[in-house]
Amino acid sequence: MYREPQQESKSKVFGMAGDYYRVRVLKMDEELPADLEWREDVLYRAPKTYLSKLKVTYRIEILTRDNAVREIANLRDKREAKKRYRAVKEDLHELSKMKFDEKYGIDDAGANIESLKELQMLFQEKTIFFTGVHRNPKH
Repeated sequence: MYREPQQESKSKVFGMAGDYYRVRVLKMDEELPADLEWREDVLYRAPKTYLSKLKVTYRIEILTRDNAVREIANLRDKREAKKRYRAVKEDLHELSKMKFDEKYGIDDAGANIESLKELQMLFQEKTIFFTGVHRNPKH
């Protein structure tokens, strides 16, 4: 039985991971709707005001040279996010690209391309609160 040779999906690239990737942490604020309490007398009295809750998460992302984004963690604790960020940043400087890809499960498929407008919006809203190397795109 003849089998066609399998093509390797990932090309072998040599060099340090820091030459190919950057890392950033995004603070995501999500306002959760308030839980409403059903009351029979709402028609006769003004209902109580309920405070909405704020859900904060920290998303750690790896960006390629082409601004393709790969999410590697979504955490609720700021200290844990900073700790993970430092670990990934250290790996960027110490690991080769191939080892980094293997460790974090990065492949070329599945990455999201961000537009320049989206990136600028995130910086203006101060959503990105600490990142690796800042690049200022020229228009």
